Amino acid sequence: MALHNSRGQQTGNTLNMRYMPRASMGLAVLCAIVLTMGALFYVWQRYQFTRLGFELGQLRARKAQLEARLEPLEVEASYLARPERIHTLATGELGMRPPRAGQVIDVIGYELIPPAVD
Repeated sequence: MALHNSRGQQTGNTLNMRYMPRASMGLAVLCAIVLTMGALFYVWQRYQFTRLGFELGQLRARKAQLEARLEPLEVEASYLARPERIHTLATGELGMRPPRAGQVIDVIGYELIPPAVD
């Protein structure tokens, strides 16, 4: 629809006034969508931050619990690995004795021969 001046002549501006509100409404809807998406992203980000903070707290508590269990196990492992204890078990309960001369073979310098394939 063309615009006319007071004498009935057509002016150079040929904008259709019916479509202006529709364009403004489309821009408003687009802005609302962008703002909503931004707000949803912000809420999601805060949710993730809170969730990960909670999970981090749980993992730290679990780590402290496991470290508390580790210390007695390390003490027990050092007790069980004492050379005196191993010697006593080997000679007393298992009947082992130190090797005699000729029972120990030095393998340094020997080539390994692969087994024969039949």
